[in-house]
Amino acid sequence: MRIDKFKQIAINAENLDESVEFYEIILGAKLVARYDPPGLAFFDFDGTHYV
Repeated sequence: MRIDKFKQIAINAENLDESVEFYEIILGAKLVARYDPPGLAFFDFDGTHYV
């Protein structure tokens, strides 16, 4: 089996606001959607979505 590309990756974070700031400002990710509650944020990294 060969993995060419990930579609989605999920990471748990204790502080959603700080996590969103980190991914947007530091990593330059595009925020796709935010749902709070329940505390989810979706980012796009060139076609791979991070939750």
